[in-house]
Amino acid sequence: MIRSLLASGALAGLVLAAVPLAPQQHAPPPPLSPLGLRFVGRMQPLLKLVDNFGHCQAATPANWSIVGANREGTGLDLISADRAAFAGDFHVGKPGNLPIAAGITPEVNIHNHLSARGTIPISYGQPIPGPFGYIWLPYEAWNPGEGARGVVVYQALPTPGNPPGFVLIMRIAQTAQSRWEPEGAQAIAVALSIRCTAQLRAPGGGGVGGGGGRGGVSEDDQVESTYNQQLGMEYAHDPDTSENYWMNHAADWTDRGPEGPGYYKGSKKLAIGRSN
Repeated sequence: MIRSLLASGALAGLVLAAVPLAPQQHAPPPPLSPLGLRFVGRMQPLLKLVDNFGHCQAATPANWSIVGANREGTGLDLISADRAAFAGDFHVGKPGNLPIAAGITPEVNIHNHLSARGTIPISYGQPIPGPFGYIWLPYEAWNPGEGARGVVVYQALPTPGNPPGFVLIMRIAQTAQSRWEPEGAQAIAVALSIRCTAQLRAPGGGGVGGGGGRGGVSEDDQVESTYNQQLGMEYAHDPDTSENYWMNHAADWTDRGPEGPGYYKGSKKLAIGRSN
């Protein structure tokens, strides 16, 4: 789906884990992320979107929708209503004999995916090592029209007993070129919220435990929590209605609420973290 969106020029450009901090211990506003971004909006209501096959879900603003999914649960594509922002999850297995024969590496696989196998010019920034083995790779896509900016958050897991095969897990966040600074943090948060339940497996190789319920213990929640803290975003929810929100810590946190420090919807204090 992302290939067709890029190629057509329609796009010109990892459930956030709860971070239950006591009010008196609440962290100060974080610095800008290594990508130079921070959530610039105020309190944002969220929906939980689930694909038709029931394998993947994501937390998004109300104007986002699912535009691509498959029966195997190996990917999910989401897009904003104005088609200027995209978020996706994609994972694929490569057997041990293929990387040797074809020179396929995780980075080559990522480039082929983003560039529609070389038909769209892509330039990359400096990779940013993240915690838990993830790499953050900024990029620009020079597709027709305005162009696009984005980041790939990826990790390659070796296939047991089948080296140098690998299973590639990647999330993509992208916006139109001019929308990256104000809306890139939101696209990243959507991408990091995606959870799919599928067994990661390289063809001809053994299964590999991965994130999001993909056959192993997930580190996705930890990664997502860390980076949304850097983006200045945090989940809060109404404990009575289970409604979820993104909160901008710098703009939405108050130390003088009627029930003490915290996030509020009107006069009602919200609980930190997601309700589901």
